[in-house]
Amino acid sequence: MTDIVGCNQCGYPKTGVVMSTTVHRNGLRYQRRKRRCHRCGASYYTIEIMEDTSERNSDTKANRLRQGHG
Repeated sequence: MTDIVGCNQCGYPKTGVVMSTTVHRNGLRYQRRKRRCHRCGASYYTIEIMEDTSERNSDTKANRLRQGHG
């Protein structure tokens, strides 16, 4: 998988995902990805919050807080 995230070492615009794991924490689903630069070979991790579309529009207290409706 190649994503346009950009290398944090040399600034090259393309990095490749070499490992990806899913983590559930505090009611959210995170995707932890190890990326490697196509130019300089530097590797680093990114954490992306994955949206659960089945609960996105449900009227729960957590969603109301997340949307700023207190």
